[in-house]
Amino acid sequence: MVFSNTIYGLFVAVVLYGINCGASSCVDWTIPVTITANTFIVAFAPFTNNTEAMAWVNSALKRDPFNPFSGIKSITETFSISARYCTPETPFLIETLQILTHGASADKTYWDFKLVPGEYSYVDAALKAGYSTFTWDRLGSGNSSKPDPYNVVQAPVELAILVELTKLLRAGSVIVGSSAYKNYVHVGHSYGSDLSNYLAAVEPKLSDGIILTGYSNNFSHALPFFAATGHLASTNQPNRFAGYSSGYITWADMYYAQFAFFAFPYFDAKVLGVTEQTKWPLPLGEALTQGVLNISAPAFTGPVLVCIPLLGDRN
Repeated sequence: MVFSNTIYGLFVAVVLYGINCGASSCVDWTIPVTITANTFIVAFAPFTNNTEAMAWVNSALKRDPFNPFSGIKSITETFSISARYCTPETPFLIETLQILTHGASADKTYWDFKLVPGEYSYVDAALKAGYSTFTWDRLGSGNSSKPDPYNVVQAPVELAILVELTKLLRAGSVIVGSSAYKNYVHVGHSYGSDLSNYLAAVEPKLSDGIILTGYSNNFSHALPFFAATGHLASTNQPNRFAGYSSGYITWADMYYAQFAFFAFPYFDAKVLGVTEQTKWPLPLGEALTQGVLNISAPAFTGPVLVCIPLLGDRN
């Protein structure tokens, strides 16, 4: 990977300035994506209640050596992926499509947060700057498929989906016009940054630039987040998640969301409340496989921007 002022300028244009390109348009898609990937077989029985889930999380975080897997198997499956494709009034003025991948416990609306008109929406800023965007719900989130969270929703599977979506966009196989861009830039947040990094490692020619936010290749930061997620989503928000597998877990309430994501007093309290109301479960297999894939991408020669906030010690 190389770092470049070019992609820094792209990010600044989107986030800070924006260029008014007039009206934009967005279209929602449901895309069947078929992938083949190796998955890890978990070595423990599915949880039956919150007590078992929290006890397991507690044991997993001990300092003793811990291997949650009993083996590896290859799967080939087709998933329904919910996506939104947005273009500015003149979509090929800048000739770049940004492929946006959200983090854990979110969905694609993370990129288009509409609490306050004109604020918080990355998509709105990108469109005003002349960029087209493609957002998608990862497995277990939003309107995409919600398969087995233990043995299927794992990093290798989600990477394979991102790779396949990128190929489909470059080929114009699903969305008419998506093959006309000169540049395809992958933008991630948190777990979405991990996946964008993984893509640069395994398919370096598929991306023309990478923007990584909420990102570190030191996964020790994930332990506090994981520590309080021993709540079954089906009992935490039964009105939304009744019937979900016990492998879909979440945190208890909005104050833990504050602990994990918001540094007081530098946030809007309304945003915290909406974050809790609209959260999505964390698939356990996704959490367990966050660090199993290769992040080294020596063959990727495109520009890279890693975004660290001014309060970097609180990221």
